[in-house]
Amino acid sequence: MKKNLNRRTFLKASGMAGAAIGSAGLGFFGYESGKDLNTYTGCVDFQGAEQSFNRKKYAVDQPHYQKVGKTSRVDARTGVVFSRFYSLMNQWTDEKGILGLNPLLRNYYQSHPNDLKLDLRLIREISSKRMKDKKKYGQKFILSNAWSKAMGAVKPFPVR
Repeated sequence: MKKNLNRRTFLKASGMAGAAIGSAGLGFFGYESGKDLNTYTGCVDFQGAEQSFNRKKYAVDQPHYQKVGKTSRVDARTGVVFSRFYSLMNQWTDEKGILGLNPLLRNYYQSHPNDLKLDLRLIREISSKRMKDKKKYGQKFILSNAWSKAMGAVKPFPVR
């Protein structure tokens, strides 16, 4: 019989050795980190190293800021989730105007008339110019388009 170590036996042995060394390392380093008092986060009673502070002296009866206006929350159904701009493109007709929009979009644009003006300008002027430029220049500005789309992917909502 040959006493040569074949590839399969070598891989089995190295796997078992790695598992044994890893387990020993986990046990050793777990024990070492458990000895450190800084790992006992927030425990005050028997392990020492308290990591909390008394918040009572920082408590106030009134907030340190002033309310400057009515708060409002953006309805994600019209602004982000259902993409307000594309819904407007599909639903807008000059004959019906704002009354031809679905109720969510209609309510949004009635409370934000400036957004309606800007979105209609985007549909009528800017989008048609973009399409002409795309036909004229093709893929010449693909990197600048990628940059613009990446920068416009996440937009902060304006404070109203």
